[in-house]
Amino acid sequence: MSRLAVLVPGGSGQLGQDLKAVGAERDVAVRATSSAELDVTKVGAVLEGVTELVETARAEDRTPVVINAAAYTAVDAAEDDEQRAFAVNADGPRVLAAMCSSRRVPLIHVSTDYVFAGDATAPYEPDDPLGPRSAYGRTKAAARTPSSAPAPTPGSSAPPGSTVPAARTS
Repeated sequence: MSRLAVLVPGGSGQLGQDLKAVGAERDVAVRATSSAELDVTKVGAVLEGVTELVETARAEDRTPVVINAAAYTAVDAAEDDEQRAFAVNADGPRVLAAMCSSRRVPLIHVSTDYVFAGDATAPYEPDDPLGPRSAYGRTKAAARTPSSAPAPTPGSSAPPGSTVPAARTS
């Protein structure tokens, strides 16, 4: 198995810190970035981050991977700021997917059970029908919907509702 170099946008949160800790135990080079260090809604910042990952991985003979832990997670606040939640939770993963695809870097996108209706009697499967009941759930579910429009260009940002190809989430 090859050694990994992992970029974790949203790395200052609980998931990102856990990934960083596990990586340290397993010889995985993890760069866990905060939203201030890597804003997933800014195409240029994402392109720079993914490019740096690829160059670092190559120099260290590692395989580059991106694990997206970036999210607008203030569930209640998303009701009043759905536009910002959409930018981070839907457009951000689309920007990451486009930039990772252009650099042939695998992307793992972490979603939430809030994308489902919440009435299941068994654990959800990735292909179960969506049925979000909140702004937060709608914005996370939107990341699962691919678009046919071209990817953004470096220097632009992804406005809410933009049409960058989405990453498959589970």
